[in-house]
Amino acid sequence: MKTIKPKADFLIEVLHEVANPIGGVYTVATTSSGEMRRYYGENFYVVGAYYPKFAKVEFDEEIPPPEIKKIFEELEKEKITCYYGRWLITGKPKTILVDYSKWMKKLKKIKKEVTKKYGIDCSRCGPNLNRQIVWSYCLVKLFDKLLSLSGFQNKKGIAHFHLSDPGLLLLELAAKNTKLGIVYTAHSTRLGRFIAMNSEDLVTEIKEGIKHKKTVRKGREYKYGGIRVTVHQFEKACAKAADVFTSVSETTAREAEYILGKKTDVITPNGLEFERFVSLEERAIKHNNSKERIYRFLNAYFLPYYHVDIPHSLLFFTSGRYELTTKGYDILFKVLGKLNSILKKERYENNIFVFLFIMTDLKSSNEDILNNLSIYDTIEHTTQEELPNIEKRIIANLIHGHEIAKEKIFDEHFLMETKKLMLKFMRKEDETPPISAFKGLKKDDIIMKLLLKSGLDNKKEDIVKVIFYPAPVSIADGLLSMEYHEVVSGMHLGIFPSIYEPWGYTPLETAAQAVMSITSDVSGFGKFVMKNSNQRKKPGILVLKTENKKREEIVDELTDMMYWIAKLPRKQRIEKKLQARKLSTLADWGEFSKYYIQAHNLAIERAAKRQKSKKR
Repeated sequence: MKTIKPKADFLIEVLHEVANPIGGVYTVATTSSGEMRRYYGENFYVVGAYYPKFAKVEFDEEIPPPEIKKIFEELEKEKITCYYGRWLITGKPKTILVDYSKWMKKLKKIKKEVTKKYGIDCSRCGPNLNRQIVWSYCLVKLFDKLLSLSGFQNKKGIAHFHLSDPGLLLLELAAKNTKLGIVYTAHSTRLGRFIAMNSEDLVTEIKEGIKHKKTVRKGREYKYGGIRVTVHQFEKACAKAADVFTSVSETTAREAEYILGKKTDVITPNGLEFERFVSLEERAIKHNNSKERIYRFLNAYFLPYYHVDIPHSLLFFTSGRYELTTKGYDILFKVLGKLNSILKKERYENNIFVFLFIMTDLKSSNEDILNNLSIYDTIEHTTQEELPNIEKRIIANLIHGHEIAKEKIFDEHFLMETKKLMLKFMRKEDETPPISAFKGLKKDDIIMKLLLKSGLDNKKEDIVKVIFYPAPVSIADGLLSMEYHEVVSGMHLGIFPSIYEPWGYTPLETAAQAVMSITSDVSGFGKFVMKNSNQRKKPGILVLKTENKKREEIVDELTDMMYWIAKLPRKQRIEKKLQARKLSTLADWGEFSKYYIQAHNLAIERAAKRQKSKKR
């Protein structure tokens, strides 16, 4: 596709994730904004919800222009508070955040209106969905006033919606025959996700449905209940009402066609902003620094229990939501157990440490590990303080022709203090290291059960050792004490064997950091990689084949992949890392943003036709 120019004069992106760092859509918005700004300049706006906790960090409030200030004052009289400023991301788009909290008391009335007007069942909403409905209702009032301003009234514009969180606004704009071109992007479907989470064969169901020109059975959402009912009905209504419907991958396009009954107009794949990533030269330095910090954590985690050669080990990881089947964790754990058995029989010389960054609810860090880290840091600090003195004693002995002996180099007090520290650190030889780095997990935690069932219990003889890290990785978490991207940069492999994945940012972000990754052929990113690489040559991003395969076959294939990586010589491993980085750069917003503009231009054309047909 040649360079494309926008037909719209302005763009307004509406999403709940503006200055609200939750989920993959936040990554989409923050990484694509620079390109949207390049196309639309100062006529690019984002609209979101106001959450003080995040706004303090991500939002730079400014005095709004006079016209906008006037409508804000009018909305304030209706108890809707709006904030104007810049979202502190690349491109710094003009931003409006809407505080809807005072309208929550009108929730029941709003939900009745939605049900009456659009036939959407709002009786099963949870707290989050209730808030989104009220926020979207307040957006309708904002847009009624905003679009009447001179800066918007006589110009061509686009309202681009991500997911159905602000769905009521989308439906209202369509009902009022707005001049705006309406674009709705499906990043997944809620019903499709829950079909997959319930271990039903979604891939085959979609394939058969499309083949026989059928959509999902009416009322299927009620089988799963709860918010799935309302979200599915909103998604279906939004897809139908939009001028242009887009999906983030071929996988999601097929899913939406079957689940929502709407064919995708334009596929808008998710990319990354590669200017934000360090160069390969800097990357090598960053990898080593991050690796050393991870080794610090592993030293404190394992060495109090038994000796293990950590510096010569491999570091693998996976990460994502606590979705056992859709993320393929059940498959991965079985593979890790199988790989452990194979490598033990072969007397594999090194260890493989596998971090499981899988979020769940818990309260506290593991106190034993915190204590070990504290002792480890004290040992390191004490040693570093004494090193200059040790150096001076060595030099003095050499220049005086004395033999270098322990009692002449080491201070007696230093030896005594370090022995005490050593005894405190090495005190649990009759125990095994914990599986989880945190306490407070439920007794019947499924992941813990499956790890133990797979033989992954961190015994001394195990080659594959696991660290379940069920909390957000943060510099302030007290354990790894690193940001997520820093941890990833120190790894050797990321494993993401999803059986449901609309796009798949985690393997893409992993490869972008020049770390090998494994994705699956059901993910949008996996299909993209298959189109742009020769998998038979085993490039730096490997695609696990899962479609039309039995579980045992998938387990065997992933085991073979990980065994091959475990046996790779260091030189070849470095080559594969470079291949991963090079392949990932194909998914750059500099290339992918044109699909957004294609969707916007199509929406302008269709909005004009819609306006004409309704005036007749």
